[in-house]
Amino acid sequence: MKLMQKRGVRQALASLGAVAALLGGTLVATQSAAAWSYSSTVYVKGTAGCSNSGGIQHIHAEGSLDGTKFVSDSDTSGTPRYQIKFTNVRSGRVPSGGGWAWITVNCTSMGGYHQSWVEMYRPDWGDTITKNF
Repeated sequence: MKLMQKRGVRQALASLGAVAALLGGTLVATQSAAAWSYSSTVYVKGTAGCSNSGGIQHIHAEGSLDGTKFVSDSDTSGTPRYQIKFTNVRSGRVPSGGGWAWITVNCTSMGGYHQSWVEMYRPDWGDTITKNF
C-alpha cells in the first residue's frame, strides 16, 4: 500500500511541476507581449492597390499622425506593397485613446493614388497594422 501511495505522490508532484512550468511560460509570454504597449512605434503596411504589369513599381507612401509626417519610398516587383513606420504614438493612446492617421499611397510608375484614414491601435501581438488599398 505504501508503494502505491509513494507512486501516487510522485505522479501528483510531476503533474504539478508540469502545470507550474506551463503557467510560468504563459506568464513570460504575457509579459513580453505587454511590453509592446509602451513602444511609440507602430507600422502600417499592406498592398498599394496599383497594377504592376511587369517591371519595377515605385511606391511613395506618406502618413500623418498628430501633425508629424512619415514618408516611405520603395521599389518593388511583384505585388506592390508599402510600409510606413510611425514613431510618435503616445503611450496610453494605443489602444485605449485610439487615434487616426491619414495615409496616402502613390504608385508613380504604373499610376494609382489612394488615400484613407487608418485607425491607430496596438495590435494584440507585434507592432504592425495592415491596411490594403
